[in-house]
Amino acid sequence: VVPAEEAAALALLQAEEQRRQALVEAAALEALAFARANPLPPPLRSVPFLLRRTVPMYGIGIAWGAQYARARPLLPELGLPPWALWVAWVAGPVSGLVVQPLVGQLSDRTRGSSRCFAGKRRLWMWVGSLGLSASLLLMSSCADLGRALGDAGDGTHPAARVLALLAFCSAAAFLSVLQGPARTLVVD
Repeated sequence: VVPAEEAAALALLQAEEQRRQALVEAAALEALAFARANPLPPPLRSVPFLLRRTVPMYGIGIAWGAQYARARPLLPELGLPPWALWVAWVAGPVSGLVVQPLVGQLSDRTRGSSRCFAGKRRLWMWVGSLGLSASLLLMSSCADLGRALGDAGDGTHPAARVLALLAFCSAAAFLSVLQGPARTLVVD
């Protein structure tokens, strides 16, 4: 290789490197100018604000505990065999796997415009809360409703068992409806 050709190749590489460096500096200056022209407001989230956003999760934890505390003595009392209790205990995790992603997709697409349901999450939190309340009321009165539906007084409670399982599974589903939007409410 001739020294003149080496010098020309080296000069070409140096010119290319200087051009690349100039482009990087120009892009950095442009980004800095844009950031100065369009400053982002600092996030002003106080501790009381964050506590208000996370309080629903405390209530959800209490509701899960109340549901399981009521169902544990109720289902065997109604004559559900111990080997069949797995249906009730699996309802929570299964509803979480099925219901929460579905409600997440639906709540992301929801645009509430009324005063009561402003935002994406409040409507679904109301649906979950009202459905959970109805399910827990049904669970608490399933023995009486079973007698009204024709359960005999001889210790068999087929209608009450079905109502209790239905109430327990729907409470787990409505808790999942409530839990997904409550978690994302903090991030929103």
